[in-house]
Amino acid sequence: MGLILESVSIPPDDLPRSHSGHVPEWVWRDAAGNPLPDTTWRAPTHPPYPPPRRRRRRGRGLAIFLVLLLGMGAVWWSQSADPRADLVALTDPTTYSDLADRAGETLDDVLARRNPLDPVAVPLPDAGPRTAPPIGVDEEVERLAPAVTVSDPDPAHAFAAVQDDGVTPVGWSPCRPVLYVVNEDGAPSGFADTVQAEMAALGAATGLVFTYAGTTTEAPSEQRAAYLPEQYGERWAPVLIAVTDEVGVPYLGGDTAGVTYTYRARGVRDGLWFLTSGAVYLDGADFTSIGGPGSEPGWIAVLRHELGHLGGLDHLDDPSQLMNPVTSDVSTFQAGDLTGLAMLGQGACAPDV
Repeated sequence: MGLILESVSIPPDDLPRSHSGHVPEWVWRDAAGNPLPDTTWRAPTHPPYPPPRRRRRRGRGLAIFLVLLLGMGAVWWSQSADPRADLVALTDPTTYSDLADRAGETLDDVLARRNPLDPVAVPLPDAGPRTAPPIGVDEEVERLAPAVTVSDPDPAHAFAAVQDDGVTPVGWSPCRPVLYVVNEDGAPSGFADTVQAEMAALGAATGLVFTYAGTTTEAPSEQRAAYLPEQYGERWAPVLIAVTDEVGVPYLGGDTAGVTYTYRARGVRDGLWFLTSGAVYLDGADFTSIGGPGSEPGWIAVLRHELGHLGGLDHLDDPSQLMNPVTSDVSTFQAGDLTGLAMLGQGACAPDV
């Protein structure tokens, strides 16, 4: 029986929204780095409002709406230093109620500590450490390499994620290089060279620029973050490619020969999703049990399959394509795979990610 090949997509980040689903104007301004408008005219001249409850009746007036909005803003500020953070928390309806309650509590605390002679001197909570790099790092104004077109498209492909329109695939920005590093610990001889050759082939298939950033001692981990500034600087962490086993990455247990993690983030202005970082792990324990065509080691086909996931492809229940989830005699990208990879490289630039 063939070995199983897997892909895992990490939930992305997003801007906080009101109960109606709208993003307040001050959030857009703050996310873009623009100064916030003067709001001293909003300073209350009456005792603080009582804490908001989980259930509220409608029609209590604009004043309560403004107080709640300011309170939610204070809580969001303390929860996330970056508008692309906390997507999972903010999209849970139960959490909205919790957020509203915390907003009221924070607002009461802020109003209680403000100087009545200086209404604008309201201390804001510490924003805490960043959870994402500054927007637009390494991004150019246009794509770095020509887009790839397919003369005879093949529908035998699937995408791991699509935009909100339900059609457009989520991929990497073609206007910045996709950096990657290689950990050679436990890898076969020539592993880094093979990875570079296969990444070049992926670039040719997608029209994206994959840039080798050297070797690393970073250990494989299922909990790897998409932003590691102390190790890689103020940018999204480069893709980590490594050989490990089920001890280092438990997901590789059983018949799983490889796994790919991808991370997505939403643009703070246009709302589009983009891949921002990732990791590709191969199970070294399976190398001897995987056959390959001719003299080529079988793990190279597994690497190609996982790089297909890295580009944005999903599994396909079609044994004629490399993105079939079970290893077989197919060791290279086929017509359907190549069609999907070309489409993934035709996306928009990501200046606000």
